[in-house]
Amino acid sequence: TEQIFDPDNGLWLTSSGNQMRMWINPASEISCPEDHLIYFRFLGRIMGKALFDQQLVAGHMDTHLYKHILGWPITFAELE
Repeated sequence: TEQIFDPDNGLWLTSSGNQMRMWINPASEISCPEDHLIYFRFLGRIMGKALFDQQLVAGHMDTHLYKHILGWPITFAELE
């Protein structure tokens, strides 16, 4: 999971408030034109399996992405 969260791959950008947290790169299609959605789907499955098995994942995403995965409400303050 460390390599898929690497910002040099073009799928993720570092958060402006915290360089350790990642958010989805809106231009990820340009970096990986034919398969960027496959990588995100794969990562979602890996993270789901890790959560189910109570394992840690190497990447750190912004709070609004975790809340979206869990189905919790997201506030506008979290999107800034």
